Amino acid sequence: MRWAWAVVAMWAGTAGAQAPPAFLTDAGQKDLEQRTQQSFDGGGWLDRDGKVAVVREGGGPLEGPRELVVVEATAQRVRVITENHEVRLAVWLEVGHLAVVTVSAALLLTADAPIPGAEAAALRFRGGLRLGLGKPGKTGRLPVRYRDDDLEARGFIDPAMLGKVYTDEDWQPIRGGLEIKRNTRLFDAPDGRLMARFRGKETVLVDWTGKRSQGFWLVSWGSYDVRVTGWIRDADRLEWIETGRMGFGRSHGYPRIQVGGRQVKLPKDTLLRAVDGEVVGLVRQDAWFSVAGPERRGEAPLVLVRTSLGAAKLQPELPEIRFEP
Repeated sequence: MRWAWAVVAMWAGTAGAQAPPAFLTDAGQKDLEQRTQQSFDGGGWLDRDGKVAVVREGGGPLEGPRELVVVEATAQRVRVITENHEVRLAVWLEVGHLAVVTVSAALLLTADAPIPGAEAAALRFRGGLRLGLGKPGKTGRLPVRYRDDDLEARGFIDPAMLGKVYTDEDWQPIRGGLEIKRNTRLFDAPDGRLMARFRGKETVLVDWTGKRSQGFWLVSWGSYDVRVTGWIRDADRLEWIETGRMGFGRSHGYPRIQVGGRQVKLPKDTLLRAVDGEVVGLVRQDAWFSVAGPERRGEAPLVLVRTSLGAAKLQPELPEIRFEP
């Protein structure tokens, strides 16, 4: 172990202090508003040209969406951030492994052509939703169906509103003091076309916009995924409810992966380089990593970094390193 410490001392003396790329820092993460969803778990690459692989054992189609932060994109690949408690890593994924989703506040059309007088009502899907799509209509728009625990809708969508990289939108639920019947239908105009229908066994709280016309009331409602303003029949109103603030929340977690074998402890903010020298990762907290290659005099050992997208061998750059006794 004395020799190991001596190696560290020699190597550490030559290491330059370099700031991590902005997209790997906590502050830089706040500026990254685009997202993508992985639909096929097939590993990735540390470099743009696809020469340095992130190895994924097994893999295959994913049962549910895996949302990832986007750093940059080309026609063939998208660079994303994958992270857990210990490390944050930039990885390139094949475009073919990503899901087709709504790109940003996609508008649902109730017909394959604009409808006069229906401008006040609208239903929009947040960016990042996977929708059931049909074959294009006469104008090129795609038939779409949507259904969740609260709402179902069908109509058409412009193909330009679909893609593989989308804008992250923090939508919060919209409720109000007007209670309406369950299964109430929403129309795009008074006596207009059907936009959506509430579903479930409970009554619904909506927000009245202040507009009424021809026995219809214009109301708004929203969830984390959908926002809708539509006309309901007067007969579907029940009563006004005195409402307080309602709290809604989501929890996010990252798996912690335990590894065995010879390990090395890397401190927080250690930079991780690919074999071509590019900084592609950052250690988020003091943590032990498996040694992935032979130790060479004057060099830091390669370490094995595991994430949800696969495992990669990386070279740490730090002022001090400590091996496990």
